[in-house]
Amino acid sequence: MTATTLTAATLFAPVLLAMAAECKAFENPVIERYVAPPSGFTWIESRRNSGAFGDRTENLSFKVSERTWKGSLLVAFESEREAILADANGGWVAHLGADGKALAQWNPPLNFAYPLEVDKSWTHSHLLTDAAGKAVAFDVTCGVRGYGEVKVPAGVFKAFEIHCKDTRGLEMSIWHDPSLGIWVKGNLSFTRPGGPQGTRNQELVSFSDSR
Repeated sequence: MTATTLTAATLFAPVLLAMAAECKAFENPVIERYVAPPSGFTWIESRRNSGAFGDRTENLSFKVSERTWKGSLLVAFESEREAILADANGGWVAHLGADGKALAQWNPPLNFAYPLEVDKSWTHSHLLTDAAGKAVAFDVTCGVRGYGEVKVPAGVFKAFEIHCKDTRGLEMSIWHDPSLGIWVKGNLSFTRPGGPQGTRNQELVSFSDSR
């Protein structure tokens, strides 16, 4: 290697290292916090259900709004059949039926662990209270398996692939797009022996974003 080559390599090495770091950051971003879709955001998702999730295939329309629940202003993800109420961190606080009554409540809210990044994992403990007022404690363990493109009927999205499993026998693979603030794809299953059995496969079909 000549002196000229060594000089060029010395000059360009920091630039190349910086470019490599930028590429790695792009491939494995770190999302510091949850950002909810704005009120008025709408989407349609397809669901293929079986067993405990109900034996039906359907498309459901959702919209984002705000609701006050037990004195707190929460984000509401609403369809004609149900609503999920979430706090500012994206944590699920309650699942409401069409009549506005709670089908399930989580304490603390059911949430990802931010900042969100590839290879991160966590275990959270929760208390689930059902419509009858019965409370059940459970743990859920999640891990971020990757970040990349996922194709669904609505298009191609950059999403985190997150796998979760709880002590009730529920397993979930979720593809979460932080730029939209919603799942673009999800596969859920109950597999615990002696417990409920069933699956749900859901995908984003379309969305409308005014941002």
